[in-house]
Amino acid sequence: MSAAALARLPLALIPPLDGLVAALTRPEVEYHPYVLSHLEPVKKIQDQHGIRFQAYGPLTPLLRHPTGGPIKPILERVAKRLSAETGKPVDAHAALALWFLTQNIPIVTASGSIERIPALAAVEQLPDLTPEEVEEITEVGKKVHFRHYRVGRNVDLC
Repeated sequence: MSAAALARLPLALIPPLDGLVAALTRPEVEYHPYVLSHLEPVKKIQDQHGIRFQAYGPLTPLLRHPTGGPIKPILERVAKRLSAETGKPVDAHAALALWFLTQNIPIVTASGSIERIPALAAVEQLPDLTPEEVEEITEVGKKVHFRHYRVGRNVDLC
């Protein structure tokens, strides 16, 4: 069973993963603060079995949500702190990317703007978010459910 198919199963139907001999590849999952409440149980199962995913569409809350939602002002505040601390301009997109890196979650993103690519690459050089900032983004993100990518949502890949 593919990891993508596993991620769509109700928890009661997930087969036991004990004795798994081959390491799974890193599945790409739409993962950001606005899908946390939906994916948290799947992430717990993956963590129990050493399966790590890559976050696809990580900047969706800022790029695709109509208003940016309730985490936008938090990310702007964090970006302002990081800008002051580093002396370099940091935007909300970089603050959101840092939320993933602080939690050791690789992100898969792209940009049609050549100017954005160095800014995304520079995220690794930024100081970590504080535990309080990570917690605030996480908890506020759980209050909103917003998905952008719908491809394969109703397709059984088993």
